[in-house]
Amino acid sequence: MVTHRGKHIETGEWVYGYRIGEDVIVGEIVEFHDEYFNTEFWCRVDPETIGRNTEINPFGSEKEVYEDDVVDYDDGQCIPFDRTHRMRGVVQMLEGCWMIVDDANEQAVHLWNETAEIKIVGNIYDNPELMQMRYRVEVEGEINEMITRDEVIDDVQNRTSFEVDAQDMSVWLIDMSVGQTVEMRDDCKITRIG
Repeated sequence: MVTHRGKHIETGEWVYGYRIGEDVIVGEIVEFHDEYFNTEFWCRVDPETIGRNTEINPFGSEKEVYEDDVVDYDDGQCIPFDRTHRMRGVVQMLEGCWMIVDDANEQAVHLWNETAEIKIVGNIYDNPELMQMRYRVEVEGEINEMITRDEVIDDVQNRTSFEVDAQDMSVWLIDMSVGQTVEMRDDCKITRIG
């Protein structure tokens, strides 16, 4: 039987166990009779936060990956123009497979991979900021950090003397992988940091 987790309806703490119905998670059965059974615990949880255990442990980790976890993925390859070798995404079940999905960059890779390094960095409920795209813009040694593509475009246009095609730059920023740096000119670098 697959385990689940969900946030306790009153305390907001994570509860791990077996799902019963829409909003209840219970522990192991400790007593079983023909007419009833008892479990270790019984908790109401927020149904929006319920996620299944993928039963996949990242290499070297004792933590199991759950649905809606945010993970960093690195397959160790360095292939030019291949954006899927290093990414951050949310664990989701798609068409019967556990996938790491980065909606902002329209990327997805299989969660299970013999050689890839997968690191759990949080989840979408406790750490929603992990899936926001963040950029570092460095112009002549001065660094600003931005959240949105529009902020980056405005910052570059305000701090440099060259023209920026906002539409082309917006598409280009979507295509950046986390950690990728692009020099627009000798004095201007943009790095995606999240």
